[in-house]
Amino acid sequence: MKNKFCGYVIDSVDYKDNDSIVTILCEDGLVSLKARGTKKITSKMNSVLFNCAYSEFEVNKSEKSGYLTLLDGTLLDYPSYIINSLDYMTIMGIVSEGINKCKDFGMCNIYKRKRFLRL
Repeated sequence: MKNKFCGYVIDSVDYKDNDSIVTILCEDGLVSLKARGTKKITSKMNSVLFNCAYSEFEVNKSEKSGYLTLLDGTLLDYPSYIINSLDYMTIMGIVSEGINKCKDFGMCNIYKRKRFLRL
């Protein structure tokens, strides 16, 4: 079953040789999905999966396991000022880690405050 949603890329963890597991903050909370082939140099999904990028994702939900797999994506917004400042990069690292910790406690309603990336 295909679904589309928008969200901020919070974290990306390498999985096998060319794949990654990506954590996205969307309106429904935190969503993790498997992105195949994103570590390849020729991957078209690299820009969609930048940390802090706001993107639209098209995913497929497995009937058996319920896991999400990335099919396609579109980069909607990227706060480029973050990569130009070590301070902003540090702050976003701390914010991303805090959001990941919040999911353990079921406190991921900060998406409603869309200005959290506007430093």
